[in-house]
Amino acid sequence: MLKQIMIPVAAFAITATGASAFNSDLLDKIDVDLTDTQIETLAEVHELKQAGEVQKDEVIEILAEAGIDRELMKEIRNGVREVRSEKREAIK
Repeated sequence: MLKQIMIPVAAFAITATGASAFNSDLLDKIDVDLTDTQIETLAEVHELKQAGEVQKDEVIEILAEAGIDRELMKEIRNGVREVRSEKREAIK
């Protein structure tokens, strides 16, 4: 059951962190309470992904160990979208 829930989370983590350079400053700007450990874990997943050293199962384990579940990833994704939207509006 946990595996079924975490696979979409892992997929998001891989694509979200792989789509652009990892930016912990962006995570600081979103309205989501993340611990330093969780931010470091997201950075670690990004680095592992960039190096081609991580599989989905490993990402699931790494995220789960840091307390990053599907709901938290959803909050992160929504927060990042909001910050990026605000930046686009400011540029316009």
